[in-house]
Amino acid sequence: MSDENVALHQASRIRAYVEAVKALNATAAEPMTADELETWSSWAHAQADRIDPVVSGGYKSQPAEPT
Repeated sequence: MSDENVALHQASRIRAYVEAVKALNATAAEPMTADELETWSSWAHAQADRIDPVVSGGYKSQPAEPT
């Protein structure tokens, strides 16, 4: 469960980073185009979803039996 907790926080940090980049891009001297920003943010969100145990369903896996 500790690994899942770490992954969940990592995914949250990625999503926060995407939002920060979008906010900064809106006022940047040389902003990314809308298409570039959408491509990048979609990729970043997919990475966050991939490691997020809630979104990916990883929380459903049964813990290993202690030996």
